[in-house]
Amino acid sequence: MFDCPFLTRWYLKSFSVTNFIEAIETNKITPYFVDSLWSLKGLTCLDLSFSCISDFLLCSLALDALPLTKLVLHGCFHYTYYRIYRLLSKSSFLQHLDLQAAMFLNDHRINELCAFLGDLVSINVNGCDKLTNAAFFALLRNCPFLSEIHMESTQLGIGSRPSLNLVVYHQLKSLHLANNSHLQDEDINMFAFTFPNMQLLDLSSCDDICIGKVSKICCNIRHLNSPSVHELSYFRPTLNLPIWRW
Repeated sequence: MFDCPFLTRWYLKSFSVTNFIEAIETNKITPYFVDSLWSLKGLTCLDLSFSCISDFLLCSLALDALPLTKLVLHGCFHYTYYRIYRLLSKSSFLQHLDLQAAMFLNDHRINELCAFLGDLVSINVNGCDKLTNAAFFALLRNCPFLSEIHMESTQLGIGSRPSLNLVVYHQLKSLHLANNSHLQDEDINMFAFTFPNMQLLDLSSCDDICIGKVSKICCNIRHLNSPSVHELSYFRPTLNLPIWRW
């Protein structure tokens, strides 16, 4: 496929090619492939999961300002923050963003990227282990339509919390926060008040967490996973224990 000069379906809306690790390492990413992606003027969904992608590829995509609403770089590598910054700055319609395991991300960089994520509905930054409370609340403040956050295996729980005058984010429905060992009861209680319409909460492998207030305050919650979830079986028999995965 990487040598094919005929991948020019201008009307194509969604394109997915995953795990092309050898493509760059063996120099198989030809100008034809890059030009073909660049020619997809109506492309709204691009999935390059688990692939070795170059800054050149991201720059080429940014040049044409494709109308992307979904960008998936789940587990990708070989690209830098500065090129994803450039691409996102040209993607003004983005609603779904997956940057799982983008190890260059930190709180400051998330705050910078938020300038381009005003329409964001869901984000996945699982495994970005430099992210703390600052990144979490930057996303909430700057993305008014954000309804789903995947922030597993990060440093969530470290850093300051909002003041007592909490802002309520009615649009937030799903929080995937597994493997965040720094989370405390105070954080979970804050979530209960801040996200009253929450329907899914995953706190698996977050030890010593009490979720009683979540069950009492978030009356819409249907999917709950926590080491203490069985404490609620008597009070909330309608809870579903299985958790959806990204």
